[in-house]
Amino acid sequence: MHKEIPEKDMVKKVAWGMQELIIQDWYLNDQDRSNKLLFTEYLNLKEVREYWLPTDWEDTVHQKMLSSMQGNRPFHDWAIEIQSKNTLLRDTDSYFTDVYLKYHLESHMNPHLATDYHDERITEHDLHKWINKVKVLDNKHLHNVAQHKEAADAVWQAGQEDHHH
Repeated sequence: MHKEIPEKDMVKKVAWGMQELIIQDWYLNDQDRSNKLLFTEYLNLKEVREYWLPTDWEDTVHQKMLSSMQGNRPFHDWAIEIQSKNTLLRDTDSYFTDVYLKYHLESHMNPHLATDYHDERITEHDLHKWINKVKVLDNKHLHNVAQHKEAADAVWQAGQEDHHH
């Protein structure tokens, strides 16, 4: 969070910064009680979740995480997206531990990256360090894909020029 704002003043500062007028109104209606909470307590209030989120939000977020595949996007972007969804699930039964998060990312990464990953034998156990090591590997993979595409485009372009002459 913001280091310069004391934890006891965080709810007050953030609630005023929310763009939705209805959220500001909700805060103002219970301002004294809300201001006494630490920011993490405010965000984790059962009533905040019940008021602002659909009743099946936990299952929806969990299913989106479970079905999410890296596809062709950069690994790091996808890993951050999965971690963001997981943060929403904190203090619920659906929350992924770091170990489970790593297993999920391993088993749903791009197949070409997975081949390179298994060849590389990355043994890092800290999730964030592990993600950064896989990111480096993925950047090499994405660079190779871009080079192959450039080469294929050059061959195609040369074929087009020969065809027109």
